[in-house]
Amino acid sequence: MISLHMFLALERLKGEAEAFSQNLVNEFFADMDRSLREIGVGDVSVGKKVRKMAEVFYGRVGAYEINLAAGLARNMPCEAPEKLLDYVLSARVELGGQTNLTHGEIVFPEPCP
Repeated sequence: MISLHMFLALERLKGEAEAFSQNLVNEFFADMDRSLREIGVGDVSVGKKVRKMAEVFYGRVGAYEINLAAGLARNMPCEAPEKLLDYVLSARVELGGQTNLTHGEIVFPEPCP
């Protein structure tokens, strides 16, 4: 779900805040690094695990882009992909109207019931 929301934020920022988007991605993976270290993953393994997380993240981003362009609910990480697709579509609309994203004011809609 974190990857999905990162995708939505990055998609919204595309073409207008490239430096901010890159900093957001950098912080995202730095946080993953910190989290792994906090749970006790050794220094030698952290880089490999973060690299794998990046591969998975960018793979999901690619799948989300393709599926959303086609209006499909494939590769959505839940038991009810149609509901999640509805949420994603409403989040895209809500994010489209927000102007303070680069000030850290990203507001996502309430999750589907």
